Amino acid sequence: MKNRNDFLSMLSNNAIFMDWYNRLKLIAISIAKWEDLPETCDARFLELSLFDYGKAIFVKDNSLGYLNLNVTWGSELNVYNLPDKFLAFSVNYSKMYDKDNSVLILNNLLMRPTASTINLYAKRLYDIQTAQDTNVIAQKTPILLQCSNNERLTLENLYKKYDGNMPFIFANRSFNVDNMIGCIKTDAPFVADKLQQLKLDVLNEVLSFLGINNANTEKKERLIQDEVNANNELINIYMDTFIEPRKEACEKINQLFNLNVSVDVNKNMLLKLLNQLNDIPDLNDEMEV
Repeated sequence: MKNRNDFLSMLSNNAIFMDWYNRLKLIAISIAKWEDLPETCDARFLELSLFDYGKAIFVKDNSLGYLNLNVTWGSELNVYNLPDKFLAFSVNYSKMYDKDNSVLILNNLLMRPTASTINLYAKRLYDIQTAQDTNVIAQKTPILLQCSNNERLTLENLYKKYDGNMPFIFANRSFNVDNMIGCIKTDAPFVADKLQQLKLDVLNEVLSFLGINNANTEKKERLIQDEVNANNELINIYMDTFIEPRKEACEKINQLFNLNVSVDVNKNMLLKLLNQLNDIPDLNDEMEV
């Protein structure tokens, strides 16, 4: 029973972490909006490659046409720490290209995946969420029970009924709870509301990292215009670290393959997200990204 409970607890904890990770990942891969990609390309897969690996490649396959694929180095590095050859790969696909017939697409100038940062923030949100859940449960059961091993099963069965919110719990006349157990009250303080605020602060922090203007929504009524402008400038810088390398790749793609591919901030998605976060009307009128 103990191993089963431990296993169920592990599954629950993993589910909470993955839930936060996937929520943030969905936002991260929706920030950029690609336009006029060839029909054989996939903007979703491109953003997933950049999110998970920090880089992708645009090529023209003789049989499949234009493709955006995962990439790894296919030769030694030159003086700028870049290879002259690239191995483009995906499921059931692996082919070598060189710098003259392919375009490297960077997630950022460091070629770092967004996944590593999202993983850290998801862990922080997981820690806060589980602490919050534990604190809420502690308000219902703020006690430690002392009993013998022989009495433990009886008390566990009683607690299951209590935890199930049964309105009546029946016991026979010989059951003497005073002689069976000792009770130590833990008097756990209620801090779930403070943890909720901390969770929102962390969420705002990761949104700022992704270049999404949340403007510290919980405190906007106390912000002066200079503080709002400074916050907007920082968020714009974060956004540029993602968008500018993509735009540079578009220029190279269009020049090499005579296409008209473009990319920009997905303002419609960000505006919808901002409207969910922001309930202060005067700062909702115009979003800067």
